[in-house]
Amino acid sequence: DDQIRDTAFENTFFAFDAMFHNEIVHRNTATYKYMIDSIRCHLPAGEVRGNIASAMWSKCQVEMVLDLNIIETMQKLSKDGSCGEEFDSWWRQEEAKFAGAKANGFGYKLSFGKNKKIRRFDK
Repeated sequence: DDQIRDTAFENTFFAFDAMFHNEIVHRNTATYKYMIDSIRCHLPAGEVRGNIASAMWSKCQVEMVLDLNIIETMQKLSKDGSCGEEFDSWWRQEEAKFAGAKANGFGYKLSFGKNKKIRRFDK
């Protein structure tokens, strides 16, 4: 039901916001992976979905927790083309940066993943 979905999604963002504004609790790869998964599974198709996902991607880089889990989650999100043309174009450019790269295994700047082991997410 839409009301339950909306309430769950509101709580998801409330928890993320509380973590974001708390100096004791640090976001890790799992935080962003689950946020992007929530966006993919529960947010209706459209440009808003792509805008929020790209913001999460940018925050991963700023927090330096970008890793393979997040990359794979973003790839799942982009597969169905439900995030708008602007997102699809942007994601193709982002994906081209790390496709086939050998430097650090993913191709993004090493600094983007600086904290991934400190704040790691073990499956």
